Amino acid sequence: MLQRASAAFDTTIQLLRDKNNNRVIWVRAARLLRRAVELGDLIHDSDYAQAYQLESERARHELYDALSIEDPETGGRKALPPQFFYGIDDWDSEKSLDQAAKKASAEVEAYGVSIDENPPEPKLGQLAPRSVVAIYDFLEYPNDYDDPLDRVAVWDGNYESARGIDAGAKRYVAHDLEHFAIGGKLHKRTKANDGDG
Repeated sequence: MLQRASAAFDTTIQLLRDKNNNRVIWVRAARLLRRAVELGDLIHDSDYAQAYQLESERARHELYDALSIEDPETGGRKALPPQFFYGIDDWDSEKSLDQAAKKASAEVEAYGVSIDENPPEPKLGQLAPRSVVAIYDFLEYPNDYDDPLDRVAVWDGNYESARGIDAGAKRYVAHDLEHFAIGGKLHKRTKANDGDG
């Protein structure tokens, strides 16, 4: 089941990696992704279940990259615009969601039925909402996610004797434990405004 789930994750990623907004491809990808998750739910052996979790986290990361855009200003990632999901070719330049919906709409076409030829296929531009929801729901970590970072104890802020590979990291953590910045201004942490960064 682990191998099958992993293969389904890989195929899902391959289907969406090129940022296509093809309705049929998205439906296939969403079905495969849901099947992979269903297979994961059937894995009860703890070693295989942990391996499945690693595979699902890898898939989540790769899909996040595939379904987001690099922000040239920050170097971070930003969400695809809503126009993308209408399946139009110019989703990255169309500013109006109303216009995107109009462009994606099927043309009204009259045709005769003949035994000699197939009728034209209707244009299905916009993505199926269920396929979009299935894929984006997967990108969110589950509510019962066992985060391994929850078991990490943050250093106590003692950086004076820090040397070697973690010297800068310890100084950063010590600074973060004592300060926070908002709107370009640095503030001292107090019990009233304390956070875990």
